Amino acid sequence: MRGFRALPAASAVAVLSILGAPAGASPKNVKIDAVFRSADCAGSTCEPSKDPKLSGGAVVAGEIQVFASAAADIGLEWVRLEGREGGTPQWYCLQYWATNRATTFGDHYAWTTTNWPQPAAQGKNSDCTETSPHKHGAPADNGVYDIRLVAREQVSKELRNSDPFTIKIANPPQPPAWGVDPKASGAADGNPAVTLVWNASATPDVSEYHFVRVDPGGFQSEFAVSASTPQDQGCSKVGDQTFKCVDVSFPGSAFGGAYRYTLLALRPTPGKGVACSIGGGACLESPLTAVKEVVLTDPQGAASTDESGTAGGKGRGTGAGNATKPAPVEQATDRSEQIAAAALDVEPGTGPGALPKAVAAVLVLLASGAAGFVYWKRRPAA
Repeated sequence: MRGFRALPAASAVAVLSILGAPAGASPKNVKIDAVFRSADCAGSTCEPSKDPKLSGGAVVAGEIQVFASAAADIGLEWVRLEGREGGTPQWYCLQYWATNRATTFGDHYAWTTTNWPQPAAQGKNSDCTETSPHKHGAPADNGVYDIRLVAREQVSKELRNSDPFTIKIANPPQPPAWGVDPKASGAADGNPAVTLVWNASATPDVSEYHFVRVDPGGFQSEFAVSASTPQDQGCSKVGDQTFKCVDVSFPGSAFGGAYRYTLLALRPTPGKGVACSIGGGACLESPLTAVKEVVLTDPQGAASTDESGTAGGKGRGTGAGNATKPAPVEQATDRSEQIAAAALDVEPGTGPGALPKAVAAVLVLLASGAAGFVYWKRRPAA
């Protein structure tokens, strides 16, 4: 009798491909083992046996780490980690592993949740190929997301999905950027006006922008401007990316001195509604932009020489008198620490758009109806 020769593994797979895969040749134990916030972990790579795992539905921001595993009796052709926005049918590739007929798989993927991964995602021996649906690094909106693992068996080509793991992404927005430095201008009637121009945040679902002003006496005033309809607050939008507002809400008796400005963006918090301060909802805030400074000088009297800046100038105008409705609305947040931590980008009297202290700035409203901001707060700054 002739003896039987054992076939190499690759030949065995070829024979099975011809004869048909045996019953049960399918992926098994396909699962999301654990999800972590990277910030909660002791090391750069989370330890499933030590670090705190997230429960389904957890709120996350920044980087998360997803650990997953799968198995097959004959071998796995590939394994893919996928994500989708909650309530939508389309899944998108987060990470892809070519498993080379391994019978077991276990690995993890670190996802920075501000954006969908690029087609060639980070990670060893893996990428999201053009044949896998993906979003080419597009920004990820805040909201509910599902994550799952998909495994494909080498011979039968059968797919098996894990149960989805749900998270709520709640990343703060990226801050806006100054378009040009704040600029003071006006005429002899003494009504101060400072033009503010900024470029939109790169975050897709920003609801509104705030500009914060600190006056010479250390008081903060914060104004909210709608990202979609800035004209409702007397501002304008140039193209899709540039916003312009004219600040005229200065007290007529003491507007002389150095004023500091900074900006921030706000986006909806998942499950809290769309509106932010203008509509009374809750929102996530960006970091503050660099602080810009403008020196305003009373056109009919020198600005105060009091180093504390508390006296101000003897202004004859009432910038606030040019303001239109809606009426001011109080808000209790104090940004003193944030402003103190933000870099002062323009020193007094230097840089484009800043006025030297020795130069008298004649101030007036540039455009009618340009000051209907929602007044957001007035608090003493540290």
